[in-house]
Amino acid sequence: MVRFIYLGVAIGTLFSILYWRDWLLAQNQYLQVLAALSAIASLAFTVHDLLSRRLRRKKTEKEVQKLPADTSLPERYYRALANDCQRVDMSVIDPSAAMEPHRVRLPQVYCDQRVTESGDAKVNEELVSHDPRLLLEAAGDPGMRRVVILGPVGSGKSSFINMLAWKVAQSNLGEVPRGLAAGLVRRPVVRIRLRSVARVESGSAGADILWDAARSEINSRLDETSVALFFPEYRESLRTCGIWLLDGLDEVPETLGARADLLDAIDALSGSLEELAQVIVTSRPYAYARPEQRLADWPLWYIQEMEEEQIATFLRSWYRIMATRKNWDVETAEENAQELIQILDEREYLGRMAGRPLLLTLIASLHLGSGALPHNRGNLYEDALRLLLQRWHMQLIKQKIPMDPAVKEVLSRDPETLEAALAELAWRTHERQSGEQAVGREPSGIDDVEAAGTFSRHLPEVRELLDFLDTHSGILVGDGAGMFRFAHRSFQEYLSAVYLSGLEDGDQLLLQRVAAQPDWWREVFLMYISHQSRAKSTVKGFLTELLPDAWHCLPSTARNDYAPVLAGLALMDLRLPEQLAQWHLLTEVLDRTRKGLRSLVAQQLLPSAQRLELGDLLATLGDPREGTVQRDNRSCPALVWIPIRVAGGSYRIGSDHSDTEAFKYEKPSIEIPLNDFQISRFPITNAQFECFIDDGGYKDLRWWPDSAREWWQGRRLDRPLYWGHRRFSRLNRPVVGICWYEARAFCFWLSARLERKIALPTEAQWERAARGPDCLLWPWGDEWHDDRCNSALAGMNEICAVGLFPDGAGVEGVMDMSGNVWEWTLSRWCDDYDGVSDDWNDPSGTDRRVLRGGAFFNHPRNVRAACRFYGDPADRDDNIGFRVSSELD
Repeated sequence: MVRFIYLGVAIGTLFSILYWRDWLLAQNQYLQVLAALSAIASLAFTVHDLLSRRLRRKKTEKEVQKLPADTSLPERYYRALANDCQRVDMSVIDPSAAMEPHRVRLPQVYCDQRVTESGDAKVNEELVSHDPRLLLEAAGDPGMRRVVILGPVGSGKSSFINMLAWKVAQSNLGEVPRGLAAGLVRRPVVRIRLRSVARVESGSAGADILWDAARSEINSRLDETSVALFFPEYRESLRTCGIWLLDGLDEVPETLGARADLLDAIDALSGSLEELAQVIVTSRPYAYARPEQRLADWPLWYIQEMEEEQIATFLRSWYRIMATRKNWDVETAEENAQELIQILDEREYLGRMAGRPLLLTLIASLHLGSGALPHNRGNLYEDALRLLLQRWHMQLIKQKIPMDPAVKEVLSRDPETLEAALAELAWRTHERQSGEQAVGREPSGIDDVEAAGTFSRHLPEVRELLDFLDTHSGILVGDGAGMFRFAHRSFQEYLSAVYLSGLEDGDQLLLQRVAAQPDWWREVFLMYISHQSRAKSTVKGFLTELLPDAWHCLPSTARNDYAPVLAGLALMDLRLPEQLAQWHLLTEVLDRTRKGLRSLVAQQLLPSAQRLELGDLLATLGDPREGTVQRDNRSCPALVWIPIRVAGGSYRIGSDHSDTEAFKYEKPSIEIPLNDFQISRFPITNAQFECFIDDGGYKDLRWWPDSAREWWQGRRLDRPLYWGHRRFSRLNRPVVGICWYEARAFCFWLSARLERKIALPTEAQWERAARGPDCLLWPWGDEWHDDRCNSALAGMNEICAVGLFPDGAGVEGVMDMSGNVWEWTLSRWCDDYDGVSDDWNDPSGTDRRVLRGGAFFNHPRNVRAACRFYGDPADRDDNIGFRVSSELD
């Protein structure tokens, strides 16, 4: 009831302020009234907190009184521990929930993290393990009795500790949760937050520090009399086979040697326990970096970022729980979760944040709050920053943090001032980090002198403020040793853009830095464009200066080769060409960007690993290259045909027995009769295959003869397997996820539309187009080059747009015949060329069919023009596409 009274007062006060707003402004009383209301709100929250604690205490006492008289003390302890560990603070994902009780349990939303393991005591954020393991699974390993778990802020360390404590406690209550290792069942367990140990001045030393903490932890769940009866026996159990969960070593300050004393205490405790007992310590890496900060010979586990599957599971769990608050049914919750999963898949910069549970919940908060995420990345980070500041405000109110009232007032009432201080600090940090020799993804460290110097220009009582940021911030994170860093580099980049936006010469400063270090400054550049997007003429002028009309005519020494990519990324962020009517001022910039991107492809001015993004930009902005995404006036693919003349009416395919690089499948070389033909320059793209789908190709039985019809009727499909998936569905990428039957159906359909016979190339046709008249090893020649095809050595690690390697074209101009995707041919498979028969190219039946060309993950040997493999005609793999051939006109 008290909660609803507060809510009613708050709503009534809000409407009163809005009603009298104009009068208050006229009287210059608006800010004073807001300040007073802020103080009243703070007082109200404090009163509510006190009342809530009292009510919770009484409720707990009543629950204890309700327990049967024969309920054992261990059962009381485990039940209280389980109840505490399963609680989830919903205000983390939904700030409006801060004043409301929620029955959300950690087991409902917990997503287990993977860890890499290191047997030595070295701290390395890039630890490599051949077998990454799930935390809960690894915790049950009998060989891991002492371990330190390392992970950055928000990586899920405390959630794991709570989840493990809950599972073990439940097992002691007679319910063994799924996934709990057999060796952990019904073991004594104690969970200790190490920051609370550091605040207790018990006068103890060594292992007694932690024994006192264990008793205090149990005392918080049982009355003192019960503890006196329970603890002596339980202490012996903890000594012999207990599970000690020590959470948050990094939260213990180094000042006055507190952290060093605690490390000594943990070491002493470990030595006093029996071998079966287990001790798990968690920490952020900075607190475990120096040799004197470590526990000697303890193995390390480093928490990895969440993978796509884990992220999807996490979000679906959250949205199912939030369905009750939002009055959603199960289907609506799933649709909203899937929408966010799709957004993360499409926006790379969000995907980089989503690997950490804390930042993922931040993204989910924004999505839940408005039902959609801002498409503009600047607006998204602006909202995220405000949400974090709102949480700071809630923490200031809910927690009794010792802080100067002036600082608390600034943080509560004036977020713009705090944002300005953070923005200046971010810019100075990003600028300094750009000059460091080793520039990685992690934000650079900021010492307290630099932080204090910057903040002192904006806020009072800086020392108090930094102490608050040290333990309560979601943006700037302290390490307890006088060093800070932004929780994620994207916050540092966004705030740098905010700072530049407030400078008169911000445009010039940014353009200079982008020209010198485009990779390092690109995200700041994109955030800057987003931040300026309300002023369309300003954006046009800035992009025009970045990419002038005569860019392609400038000498290489006087132009930024990366400029078309930056301009393309900015236009994509502004949702061009989709929003071209709204952004008509940028029509010229859009055309210039397309031409610039095409020039980058044709001249291969960027390293092969960067061309992946280049191709995707062309797909989004409109690929002007012929034969990629265009349709003719009959809504058919506008293919570019390459004529192939075969001298003497035959061609020798395969490899000699003397060729040690050749596989047995491609031997011996044989002469095959072959007429002149033509073949498509590129593999068939998604845009070209879409013509078939749009024309009802999957529904028209004319295109599905014989065995293909039988295959189709058993499935009734209407699209390729990976259609719509971001990784595979860019318009100018080869279509994949199609079987041999689907590729032939496309050929039948296109034959009817073009009124000429279109077919899959035979194996001999394919090899002649790839090797040229001189039987080259690769389409471009007999010498390997890493940057002439999308192979394992190109660095792309996935399928790319067609035609990004013009230097890798065959002598007649056929492209992409090495790497990227395997390609179906018409021919039946035979284990070697001695097995070639008269029905080699017969399309009937269900025989395996020949694949050619190799894929993006293959090495040079497998992408040779003579290399061959096979596939079942029903295979719909994510690395198999096709191209088409025809008789020569």
